[in-house]
Amino acid sequence: MGIIVLKFGGKTISDIEKLRTASKRISECLDSGNKVVVVVSAMGDETDRLIEMAANIDACGYKRELDHLLCTAEIKAASLLSMTLLTMNIKSKSMNFTTLGIKTNSEHFSAKVEDVDTTKIMKLLDDGFVPVVPGYQGINKDGEVTTLGRGGSDITAVVLACALKAEQCILFKDVGAVYDDDPKVNVHVEKFDKMNYDRLYDIVNKGCKVVCKDSIEIAKSNNLVISIANPENFHIGTLISNE
Repeated sequence: MGIIVLKFGGKTISDIEKLRTASKRISECLDSGNKVVVVVSAMGDETDRLIEMAANIDACGYKRELDHLLCTAEIKAASLLSMTLLTMNIKSKSMNFTTLGIKTNSEHFSAKVEDVDTTKIMKLLDDGFVPVVPGYQGINKDGEVTTLGRGGSDITAVVLACALKAEQCILFKDVGAVYDDDPKVNVHVEKFDKMNYDRLYDIVNKGCKVVCKDSIEIAKSNNLVISIANPENFHIGTLISNE
């Protein structure tokens, strides 16, 4: 049985119906005989809402406290998706920064991953569970939560896929593919079916936010093939590799 890492962006799990759609995609991957690890972003605009609340009390400079606040958004999403899976009779357990095994430096709000311990995730997989991992967060040497910067859930998915030697890493996004411009703004866009990481990095540098830049570098250095897809109409929109 191969391991697949599925990452769901915030807009793809922003309500209960979308959580059910995500769960169906997970179920399909399980039915294909794979072990599945799921990574989630915060639902919808939850992170922006929390940052706005902190800003309203002029507290965004307190980065340690901000990390403690923001990590709750992904933990909430992981718990709700795990509950949805359980209602479908799929064995599932949500995780948090203390159990998922991503170790970082101590730079709050923009931490860098230093090590990944997959022991607890592998134990869940071996016991037949789907681990649902909150993205965007890790733990430092003092046992405190850190966050990986905006778009950090992509980093979580990629570093776990590399550490687990996953056969696939699929990033579910609401746009479902990589385009040469924002398809929500410009209807005359070119969709890329395949591309290499250097080309993707160039596009992201020009303002496209479909994939976090740091995750591109990690995937390239580990020769990890990733896919961009839309869970509503499940097909691989763009395949990204070193080729």
